[in-house]
Amino acid sequence: MGIVSGFRCPFSVAGADIKLQRMLEVQNHRDSSEASIYMDNHISAGMANQHNWTYCTKYGTAPGNELKHIHAFVDGIVLDSDQHADYFNSIGIPVYSQSCSSIVEAAYEKWGLGLMNHLEGEFACVIWDTKKQEMVMIRDPYGHKPLHYFLHDDLLIFSSEIKGILAYGLSLDINLVTLSDLISIGRIPNPDTLFKDIYQVEPGNILVFSNDKSVRKKRYWTHEIVVDEQITVNEAVERFDSCLRTAVKKRMVSKDTFCFLSGGIDSSAIASYAAEISEKPIQAVCVGFEEEEFDEMDDARVMAAHVGAELHKTIATYESFFDMLDLIVWHHDAPFYDTSSFPTYYAARFANKFSNIILTGDGPDQLLGGSEQESALSGKASLYQNPIIKSTCSTAAAVLGHFINNPSPSLLLGIQRKLKWRSDPDSFSTGGLSPDIIKKFLCTDNFWEIHCQNRPDRHLDYWNRVTKDLDAVNKRIAKDVRFYIQDGLMVKVDRMCMANGLETLSPFQDKSIAALANSLPGAFKIAVTENGNIIRKFLLQQCCRDRFPDQIKKKTNQGFAIPLVQWLKKNNGEFMKAVLLDDRSIKRGYFKKESLEQSVNIFLSNQGNWYYPNPLMLVLLITIELWHRKYMD
Repeated sequence: MGIVSGFRCPFSVAGADIKLQRMLEVQNHRDSSEASIYMDNHISAGMANQHNWTYCTKYGTAPGNELKHIHAFVDGIVLDSDQHADYFNSIGIPVYSQSCSSIVEAAYEKWGLGLMNHLEGEFACVIWDTKKQEMVMIRDPYGHKPLHYFLHDDLLIFSSEIKGILAYGLSLDINLVTLSDLISIGRIPNPDTLFKDIYQVEPGNILVFSNDKSVRKKRYWTHEIVVDEQITVNEAVERFDSCLRTAVKKRMVSKDTFCFLSGGIDSSAIASYAAEISEKPIQAVCVGFEEEEFDEMDDARVMAAHVGAELHKTIATYESFFDMLDLIVWHHDAPFYDTSSFPTYYAARFANKFSNIILTGDGPDQLLGGSEQESALSGKASLYQNPIIKSTCSTAAAVLGHFINNPSPSLLLGIQRKLKWRSDPDSFSTGGLSPDIIKKFLCTDNFWEIHCQNRPDRHLDYWNRVTKDLDAVNKRIAKDVRFYIQDGLMVKVDRMCMANGLETLSPFQDKSIAALANSLPGAFKIAVTENGNIIRKFLLQQCCRDRFPDQIKKKTNQGFAIPLVQWLKKNNGEFMKAVLLDDRSIKRGYFKKESLEQSVNIFLSNQGNWYYPNPLMLVLLITIELWHRKYMD
């Protein structure tokens, strides 16, 4: 839980206290505790962080600032506060409380910009150094916590969420290049946002803003995969078991331990370790669906019974999905396609009835080789990496593309799609939500021109350079960590849970686990048996093979899927048509009316396929319009 917001300006800002209060209040869903305010001639800043008070109450002290020239504003939890307090006091840096802000202030005094090499936690923070007259912004390695800023001339504004910056009183234009990227790849690559002049602090980075208007950037954490060829499977399993146990234990910071539990192996692993560590039964939270093929409640019930957890369960319905969609867009600060946002929001709202901190199983699909795309790549990569085959497929796909003016399912389109994938599976996957053929069909000429001048696959350039020598699996894992965990997964988890004042802690995103995973060959993550069967998340499955009942061991990876197709088609697509085909949507100038109508009609008449019209693409288009109504109209 937590909010940080504020601004720096060399001249007096009229109504500065009112502006700051407004910036904090618009985000009070993140933390409703009393805000700590700091104001001087140049700075107005505030923080609400219930865990600051929790730690202080636990240790019998009140939060204070012993280092008068350093002021830290923290969103999230510093997990190893108690380990540092005695050390700082012993070397003459006064720390009289265990509050996260006090620890960050002392760490900055001792280590300067190297503080993140010593602190452990899932937090973002802003530090104001009155001696140097510098503002320092820091974000955790995976982007677990958001941190945004606006910089124009002498005015610097920062906030956990974008809505906090807008509450200062700004009226900003949309970044059409970023919108184009979003439509192609389904995410907004950091450091960009949909607003001109508003940026994200990149995960694993420190930004230093000086009075001379200069901005320095320091990367303190890089998810670089350097394979240790000497490590054995047994050694990797033993080290992973130790790292995960420690990661879970350090995140069990509340009186009662709560875990999200779907019954999949990721959340089941966290529940298993937590139950083993805890001296009393843990609490598990699960959300299910009325549609049986999507409901995982029985798996969660089996796993909860296996570890002796008390299970709290609720059911999500399609009526709630449409009722909540507008609200979910507002909490995202952006359009989205990942419909697992809905059950995440639903589960967080339910979990908040019992606790304000919960453990999650997020991360292994991307870090340890659990996505279906990685499985497909691992089995076929060697053939499609042949440069002659790739070049031939690319040329053939381009030639066929000239004869395809409509993405409606056809034999020719199917052939072109396969050729395109085989020529460049990485770029195809990155643009898989709205490939060029579909996007060109949907977009107006002006908007398509923006796409052509700013190709979304430019975001792959750096990744292609640094991963060129990796095996096929690790190449895709490096991409998933960079583009999905940071720009997708963490955005969803933070916004949906913090919308309900629920702090999430993710053991799989511990730095020790990341360091180990980044040293392992792809075969330890996705194993291929002698008969060609693929075992995803091989390391995790080996580590937990004695922890799960048979039903969980046999369970396939389901993710947090919802009955999306069925729900979109309810009442003949009434909700979808009311948004996408509305005059307001058409007049934005992004999409052609006839193309939207065709996409909706083909989808509702069951004449399409997963490629076109992709239901996730339809959700993205819906939320683009809802976002405009909320933020731009």
